[in-house]
Amino acid sequence: MNTMKRAKSVSQGFIVVAILAACVVGAERRTDSIWAGQSGQKDPLVLAYVANSGVLVGSGATKVLIDALFDKPNPEYRPPAPEVLDKMMKGAPPFDGVDLVLITHNHPDHFDAALGVRYLEARPEPVLLAPADAVEEMRKAAADWTKIDSRVVSLDLKVGEKGMKDWNRIPVTAFRALHSGDLESPMNLMYLVDLNGWRVFHEGDSNGKPEVYQGFGLGGTPVDLALVHFWFPLKPNCARFLQEVFKPDHIALTHLPIRLEGDAPGKIEQVRQYYKDIFLLLPGMTAKIIRKRFFGQPAPGMEPVKFWTEALTPENCPHGQLAFLPDGTGVFWSAILEDGPEQTIFWSAFDGKTFSPPVVAPFAAASGNGGPAFAADGKRLFFSAELPAAGDPPSKASAICYVDKAASGWTRPVPLESTVDSQMTKGQVSVARRGNIYFSGRVLTERTPAIFVCRYVDGRYSPPERLAGPLAAVPLLVDPWVDPDEEFLLVSCPPEEGPPMPTDIGISYRQADGSWGLPVRLGGAVNTPAFERFPSLSRDGKYLFFIRSFGRQFVGDQAHFYWVDARILEAAGRSQGQRESQPGTRNAPKISFDSLQ
Repeated sequence: MNTMKRAKSVSQGFIVVAILAACVVGAERRTDSIWAGQSGQKDPLVLAYVANSGVLVGSGATKVLIDALFDKPNPEYRPPAPEVLDKMMKGAPPFDGVDLVLITHNHPDHFDAALGVRYLEARPEPVLLAPADAVEEMRKAAADWTKIDSRVVSLDLKVGEKGMKDWNRIPVTAFRALHSGDLESPMNLMYLVDLNGWRVFHEGDSNGKPEVYQGFGLGGTPVDLALVHFWFPLKPNCARFLQEVFKPDHIALTHLPIRLEGDAPGKIEQVRQYYKDIFLLLPGMTAKIIRKRFFGQPAPGMEPVKFWTEALTPENCPHGQLAFLPDGTGVFWSAILEDGPEQTIFWSAFDGKTFSPPVVAPFAAASGNGGPAFAADGKRLFFSAELPAAGDPPSKASAICYVDKAASGWTRPVPLESTVDSQMTKGQVSVARRGNIYFSGRVLTERTPAIFVCRYVDGRYSPPERLAGPLAAVPLLVDPWVDPDEEFLLVSCPPEEGPPMPTDIGISYRQADGSWGLPVRLGGAVNTPAFERFPSLSRDGKYLFFIRSFGRQFVGDQAHFYWVDARILEAAGRSQGQRESQPGTRNAPKISFDSLQ
């Protein structure tokens, strides 16, 4: 069935450039620096209100404009401000880099055909999707249709039909529903859009009947953001549908008449308790920035808070970084055993709601294992290990080992031959994208530990070498976490008073000659009079994890995992003054949502 027709083939290969920031509507511009996602992880979803049901939504390097191209609506509703329309036409922030324009139906408070033509003539990048009758009006309004027809998609659906396809690399599902008042004309389309892994729904001007939504299968898969009429949560049948079937994480209420802008907030406040997050789209509002919860926990701010203490540290003392499985099904970490100084690696599974009680990892020895860390691609887990005594006379050795996930579970540990020796200890491990392995260790003939690297060259690991540069002069240097591209290191180091005081957490940058600079200690929010150790960033780069202990040398029950917004690293980066960009910014596709009004 040909339910989605193109007017002409969609041109490909558009270059999308965007800067991720916060949008303030009707206020001075402010920047909300977000640490870039890695390995396909999600950037925040950003929603900026234009007018009536018109919005700009984006995530990462993707932007979609919905029902925002109109300028002469029914006087009951607000049009976009003239300066906002001017920014759209010029592609000025935040309307730079728009990939896709979605039109739900051809009504003057949602779409103006002549304005749509002018927009596409002025902006050569976006693809526009619209109902067939709206596209026909655009043809009539165009002086030269051939200039834009390759970027216009005519969606010709019958009532009750839906179609799905990727447009400009963005997955879109369109649903044909009757217009409000059960009208067949104009054609009304609802859209479900996948924005960088976020699912966004816009209902246009549907008739608001839950049975219609359920007939399309809506509610069967999670929706992150639903844009629906302001009266949905105020009508019992629609409210039940939102709460019990659709259950979006965030609800944006649209299409509010000017006369109700004063009264509606109070009415919505009365029903707010029944929803995870619900808000009205009102003139002058600040852009909504939506972030995912991380392993069931609300994202932290700029003050560290404990992370899943009741699940991850009920008995043994944590003593290593958290190594999260890439698919989010669990975490490994090392801990000192309750009845002695030995440590091993623990495992907790995550079922989508909570972590299971920790158990010794299936590949770990009863003691002598620690510092687990995944390779950058998440396919192999490395850790430090004390090997069984061997030789004549027998002597103990240590090594960096690895395990792989197999269909039947985890493989047996394999030691890296170049790391097997009896001359040095080996602690926390971290693995760069190129395969280079960083770890903390102490040569037995020396008093203090340092950080070493085993380089991965031609499929083999070189013997450990101590990191060079000013970093090498720092005593008591442990617990490295290396940026995947090896531009910076997080480390545990002595405070300014020097050892044997409790450790602090610092950041060291790679210098032009390949050596490492002196670590700059993070601020007082992280470094306190207690011990702070084992820093690491989450796989998406957004959160800094570490362990804080109020007991001497990380023993007893006073050590816990903490986490904090990774933007806290920025101040240390600026104070070092080695570079203008901060750690992580090289991977930060961003959206610029400038002031709209």
